[in-house]
Amino acid sequence: MASSSKASSSSQSVIEEAKRLRSEEIEVAQSIYEQRLLVKDMANGGLMVEVEMLIDLGGQWQVNLIENGSAMASSDPACPIISLQLSYLPPIRIALFLPNTYPLEAHAKLVTAHAAHSWLNQTSLRAAVQQVVNDHPEGVIWPLLEYVRDGTVLSALHLDSPSSSSRALNLPHPTPHLLAPHLLSHNTLAANLSFASTSFDCPICLSTVKGSHCIRIESCGHVACRDCLAQFWTMSIQTGEVEKVGCVDEECVKRAAKLDDFVRSGVGEEEVRNVVGEMMLKRWQRLREKRMIERDPTIVRCPIELCQAPVPRPVEVERNAENEDEWNRLRVCPSCNFSFCLACRRTWHGPITPCKIVAVEQFLKAYMAAEPDSAERLHLERQYGKRQILKFLAEHEEAKANKAWLEQNTMACPGCRINVEKTMDTPCFGNLFNVDPDEAEWQPMEGFELI
Repeated sequence: MASSSKASSSSQSVIEEAKRLRSEEIEVAQSIYEQRLLVKDMANGGLMVEVEMLIDLGGQWQVNLIENGSAMASSDPACPIISLQLSYLPPIRIALFLPNTYPLEAHAKLVTAHAAHSWLNQTSLRAAVQQVVNDHPEGVIWPLLEYVRDGTVLSALHLDSPSSSSRALNLPHPTPHLLAPHLLSHNTLAANLSFASTSFDCPICLSTVKGSHCIRIESCGHVACRDCLAQFWTMSIQTGEVEKVGCVDEECVKRAAKLDDFVRSGVGEEEVRNVVGEMMLKRWQRLREKRMIERDPTIVRCPIELCQAPVPRPVEVERNAENEDEWNRLRVCPSCNFSFCLACRRTWHGPITPCKIVAVEQFLKAYMAAEPDSAERLHLERQYGKRQILKFLAEHEEAKANKAWLEQNTMACPGCRINVEKTMDTPCFGNLFNVDPDEAEWQPMEGFELI
């Protein structure tokens, strides 16, 4: 009886010590991965530990989804491949049973190992996880979490690229086209969660703020406090300084000042709307549009009164600006699709039909009034094209000379108002075939009696 009591006491002490060690191991894991670890007490005194851990690739990797069952098939050109740029992969769920004497006498037992959306082969995954459990009999939870989190499991399954410098993964899957949307959706969600839980230094208030209260500028990746950025952008829009609505990081500010770029870091409409709201967004759009037109003379407004949208110079015209031709005057409004002539602002009349001089007189007078090589002339030459302006000037001078000659050498017919040059008693040619013999003042020309 004494030996039996002693053995029972010894067994109880082992259980108590094992319970203490289990509690310490789980406490350490929960302190870091609290939301990834679920512990349940079992009837026999053991514990069921369920782990859900996503894979952080530590940066952007190229993930190739291969339709057949071999990762080596990526070298086969006939094998369809879907390539994605990902930083995170869906979580792997693992369930472990810890006996009441773990980790002193008994080992952990693997219950299940499964990848969300079945992006990994379940049999291969279970074998890889079982190997980790076997290699760590005295404390498996922390090694298992790290094994999944840092992507070591992918190397164990031989899914990563053999080259250490190549950041690529080859994932075999029976239906890559169905798996791809899940991977992209999860990557976006995981990136947002990671950003929200990370702390950043605001370049405006110089405080350390959680990502959930910050905004990341998409074009450059810099982060600023949402409240500070909202106040700064709102004040800039209200005062008309749209060039300041952009990234406030010192690096971007210096680069924008050096390039004299009022668009700054190229923030998009959704970013501005997200920070300052809809009303300020509309004012920002109007001021930005006005500033663009002021700074770029090649941008003109649509001549349709109800549209008035800015119409930029086409890319192909911008590329061949020195090689001007008549087609360079064609503009198409991106808002209402109205095609018009840059010079006369009328419906596009083709490259052959000339513009009416009356329609272009306004900018021709401004061009002639400006001094040679002046800023005004350079502005007009950039807007309309120097070759086009010189052509209009030649046509204008020709029309002016013709008008002067007509005024000096002709007179208007009292009947039809057509200018006629009076030489050798030549009658008005507008009445050659409208003969009335009863009118004594009209004498038909010789040779027309037979008509």
